[in-house]
Amino acid sequence: MIATILRARLPRHEQSTYLESSSRAVLELLQAEKIEFAVITEFPDLPPPTLGGLSVRGLGTEQVLIGLCPEHRLALRPVVELEELAEDGWIAPGERSDGLGLSLRVACARAGFSPRFRYLGPDQATAAAIVGAGHAVGVFLPPGCHHLPGLALKPLADGRLWRRTSLAWRTDSPLAAIAEAIRFEAVHAEAIRDEALSHPDPP
Repeated sequence: MIATILRARLPRHEQSTYLESSSRAVLELLQAEKIEFAVITEFPDLPPPTLGGLSVRGLGTEQVLIGLCPEHRLALRPVVELEELAEDGWIAPGERSDGLGLSLRVACARAGFSPRFRYLGPDQATAAAIVGAGHAVGVFLPPGCHHLPGLALKPLADGRLWRRTSLAWRTDSPLAAIAEAIRFEAVHAEAIRDEALSHPDPP
C-alpha cells in the first residue's frame, strides 16, 4: 500500500520496492540510505527493532487470526482460546513471517503447551489449503487471509497474538516532509478496507 501511495504522489520518480524477510533486514537498508521508507512489523513478546536515527509512526495493530477447517470442533465459535488447540497439529509460520513463529511459540508456552508443528514454512495460500483439508491449524495475517478459501478464521479470546505495523524513515531523508501525509493516506485506506471487510456485500 505504501508503494502505491508513493507512486501516486511521485509519478515522475523511479521507484523500487524491496521485499525482505524481516524488519531488521529492511531497517538495515533504510539506515544504509538504500531506501527512503520502510514498513516494519512487531509481534508480542519479541524485542523491538533498533530505531536509532529514524522516525517511526504507527500504521495500525491487527489481531493475528487462527485458521481452522470448517469442520473443526471450534469452527462455529466466534472466538477461540489458545489452550483449546493444545492437542491439534500446527503449521509453523514461514521464514518471511518476521518473528510470528517465535511469538506463537511464546504464546503457546504461556498457555501451557508446546505446539506440535506438522508442517514447516509454507506460504499462506499453501497453509490455507492444508488447514482447509483438516490436516492442521495455523495462524494467518490480515488482510490477505480474508480472501483465502476454505478457512474458518477466528480471533483469540484474549487477543494475545497481534501484529503492529509502522512506517519508518530517516530524519534527514529528502522525503521526510511527505512522510506524515503518506502515513495518513495509508491509515485512511486501511480504515476503509476494514469497514468493507466488516460489512461484506450480500451474496
